[in-house]
Amino acid sequence: MEKKYQIFISSTFKDLKTARLKVRDAILSMYHFPVGMEMFGALDEDQWEVIKRDIDASDYYVLIIGKMFGSEVPGEGISYTQKEFRYAVEQGIPVLAFLMKDDADVAKTFQETDKDRIKKLNVFRKEVETGRTVSYWSNPDELAGQVVSSLSRQIYRKPRPGWIRVSEFNIEKSHAELLELTDKVRALEEENEELKKITGEIREPKLSVKLYQPIKLRIKDPEPIPDLKEWYRKLTKEDAERLGIAKSAIMRFNRQLPDTDVIDELEKDIIVRSHIMAGFSWLDIVILNNGTLRATDISIEVEIPEGLEVYESIDMEMLTQISIPNHKRPGEKSSYPAELLGLKHRSDREDFPEKLISLESINGWDIIDNKMEISIDEIRHYSARRCTEFFVTSVKPGIYVLECAIMCAEYKEPDYQEIIVEVVKEG
Repeated sequence: MEKKYQIFISSTFKDLKTARLKVRDAILSMYHFPVGMEMFGALDEDQWEVIKRDIDASDYYVLIIGKMFGSEVPGEGISYTQKEFRYAVEQGIPVLAFLMKDDADVAKTFQETDKDRIKKLNVFRKEVETGRTVSYWSNPDELAGQVVSSLSRQIYRKPRPGWIRVSEFNIEKSHAELLELTDKVRALEEENEELKKITGEIREPKLSVKLYQPIKLRIKDPEPIPDLKEWYRKLTKEDAERLGIAKSAIMRFNRQLPDTDVIDELEKDIIVRSHIMAGFSWLDIVILNNGTLRATDISIEVEIPEGLEVYESIDMEMLTQISIPNHKRPGEKSSYPAELLGLKHRSDREDFPEKLISLESINGWDIIDNKMEISIDEIRHYSARRCTEFFVTSVKPGIYVLECAIMCAEYKEPDYQEIIVEVVKEG
């Protein structure tokens, strides 16, 4: 069933009115529901209670910060936007943060001049930047493009409850199934209590995190980075025919590359790509429950040691495609085959562990502040889940220890375990 998501838009208002409209329209173009202060209207009940209720009902929280601190909450020393942000974090709602660049062109009337308020704004920005990935924008069009990209990525990585069309939901059938399941649960609970009396056994989950297979990552020297400014001058229409690309795409490509910012951004991507191509391995993780009780609401944090770089499976596209920023449409990018730069590439999953297909998959994953995060709704006892969404690379040989903190609703405190990755240099 196709889901629609409610997205709460949080920001100061007057200075970011145009930006909010662009973001609202971008979310509507994705067929999701934007919610923000524009929708509140005049209400008799306490405004903060209305805001909390709407944040609680939202699946994702989009935070936009410009160069104004905004109205302050009386007696609290923080802005209303800051209070909304903290509340969304407390409720565990995924936060997508977009901060205006320092050099963005903004009217003076929409910039703080008071030193105290500037300091408070900087403290707020630092708070938002700590512990999460943020995006930086210069104009409303660029912001809208970033919101679409980040939101699509977040929905893919961390699907939320969302909304489903009522016509797609059979209420009578679901009610009957719920009653049947309730009867089964009650019977199992009674049976469980009887077994406890007989055996005296305490039933509990026992989670463990293991690699599907040992990792011995072999690395080599990264491939050389091409001189992009020199290279684009030699690009011809014949290259387009050889690679099966429209000639007009080559011409657009040529027009974009002379831009220094485009060259710099592309070069950064290619450097990252060359390190991955020098040696990477899929970090396939199996999460097992060898206990006597199912585990629920499971979260796993994996600390990445210095010297290792971990990426998500969706980042693998950079090995076969290169993305060029569109200098006429900020926030948009065009994709071209990596061969266009004479770069080699590998299959996105040439060593996929086929046996893992039989295992249930995880519910969500992310990489935040040099940590891998995995979330799972439940693992039945004597069952397992698999995570095949990460791959790892390194530029330095050695033995790396990844520390895993495992927590579930049935645990009183986290269980700490380790994963070992060995990196060896070839040649």
